[in-house]
Amino acid sequence: MKKLSLVSLAVIGCLGLGACEKVHDLSRDELDVANNGGLAYANGQGKRFLQCSGLDSNKDGYVTCSMKDERHLNEPATEFLCAYNRPGCKGK
Repeated sequence: MKKLSLVSLAVIGCLGLGACEKVHDLSRDELDVANNGGLAYANGQGKRFLQCSGLDSNKDGYVTCSMKDERHLNEPATEFLCAYNRPGCKGK
């Protein structure tokens, strides 16, 4: 009986908080939009575009992308956000 109660609580908590929702896995077209935007954004910053993640974990219409400074390739990449439903990126 105790196990059933814990499972029930977990399901109720999951549904109530929306924590069980699957992340949005971008289609090829959506990823192309994000990557093209990321390339333009990185070039505008004078940096090298690396990639966009392809997953929208909070379903806000943006994915995390990364870029590096050509002069400081040993330093960590800089992350930024790109939309995948329309062109456009912004700092994180």
